Amino acid sequence: MESKPRIQINNFNPSAENIRKAKGILGTFNETEVLTYKPFTLNEHGRILHTWCNKPYSAKFWNMTGSYQQLEQYFQERQTCTAVNHTIFFINDQPLAFAETYPIIGSELQQHIAEISEKDYGIHFLMAPPRSILENYEISSLPLTYFTFNQALRNLYKEASFENIYAEPDIENNHAITLAKLAGFKKLKSVQLPDKTAALMHMDKDNFLV
Repeated sequence: MESKPRIQINNFNPSAENIRKAKGILGTFNETEVLTYKPFTLNEHGRILHTWCNKPYSAKFWNMTGSYQQLEQYFQERQTCTAVNHTIFFINDQPLAFAETYPIIGSELQQHIAEISEKDYGIHFLMAPPRSILENYEISSLPLTYFTFNQALRNLYKEASFENIYAEPDIENNHAITLAKLAGFKKLKSVQLPDKTAALMHMDKDNFLV
């Protein structure tokens, strides 16, 4: 049996602004593979995220292993803050990635950043779909993970009044740090957080949208 041709992921076409807003379509690969997003809800997507969080890679760096009830409690607490947003991304309706954005003011990063405003946010990004999904895409110098993260950031800057976005991956999480640098983040310094030593990384709106 012949293997299915892999999708060339460097052929990505971002959607027009009206399509993105109305249909949640971020863009397409080769006009057939559709990258979309929608607000994350526990009822619809909680079990998917729970599975992702308990995979070995996620367990090492996300510190969110445990029961579904524990994950449910975490999100119920996070959702008491209306400024915290959760988004899930899909490729051809298959769950692909998850993003959480949160205000820097009041977060554990606040003490490590000299000047902050209400337009400064942090981001957590997790991409842990079944390997069978990723194997459908041709590996290139800019992997599918990059395109998804890049479009997630672009959507945040367009949808929200964000000016600065910060990331705080574990200093041992080389994959996440490389991905952030590819997307345009700059490492500021290493900082000690309650659960890890993190690489504090920064991106501003003007540089990203150039």
